[in-house]
Amino acid sequence: WSSMRKICWTSRLNSELQKMEAVQQQANEKARQLESDLANERKKVQEVEKLSQITKEVQAAPVHQHQEDQEKKALRDEVMKLTELLENQQTEHEDMIATLYDQRIKTDKDRRDAIRRADQLKANLMAEKSKTKETEICLAKQMEETSRLQSALDKTERDLDEGRRQWELEKDMCHRWPCTGIDSPFISTTYH
Repeated sequence: WSSMRKICWTSRLNSELQKMEAVQQQANEKARQLESDLANERKKVQEVEKLSQITKEVQAAPVHQHQEDQEKKALRDEVMKLTELLENQQTEHEDMIATLYDQRIKTDKDRRDAIRRADQLKANLMAEKSKTKETEICLAKQMEETSRLQSALDKTERDLDEGRRQWELEKDMCHRWPCTGIDSPFISTTYH
């Protein structure tokens, strides 16, 4: 029973360890992907910041009356649209970066939790192995004691059987020869 419990417990612990290793591997892969996404988003933010700087420079340039022709007005409108688009993208990217950062924190926490749980399972497994070893030692001692007692019981039964056989033999001898005379093989001559 103890061995079955040990096998079941060991199997369960191994299964849990394998699951936790898979979770940890997935967490590591996700963390690498998040770091890559974060780097890409930072590059995009830098590009947005460069475009924003260019837009500010264009907006700060003095506009003269004679430069207000249709082409420059169209360029200014385009710059304004691009600036607005860049600001919207920058906001989206900052939100995405914040989300990625939160996911990374969660992944790191999940990884630490998985490691902590694996360590606890290993400690439980070692404790169970120790208990199992102690139980096996006790069982071996009990089996040895049982074997010794069985041998003693077998010897006692043989002695008892031998005693019964001897008693039956003596009983038969007494019935064949009356126990009253000296001729009886079981009666001593010194005892009358």
